[in-house]
Amino acid sequence: MTAGTDAPADIACTVNEVAATYLGGITFRQLHRAGRIQERTDGALSRADAMFGWDPAPWSPYDY
Repeated sequence: MTAGTDAPADIACTVNEVAATYLGGITFRQLHRAGRIQERTDGALSRADAMFGWDPAPWSPYDY
């Protein structure tokens, strides 16, 4: 069980932006620069990029 919180969110975005970063190819910071994400707490974008980042980036050797 987890406890709820009344604290405001550090980042404001939709599930679309979370999915894009989770699947790879783009970062929260890039989406922020494009106006798709709002950083409400200083440093939140860097923390989110570290949590969702992949190294090496995902890729496929196959062309479709």
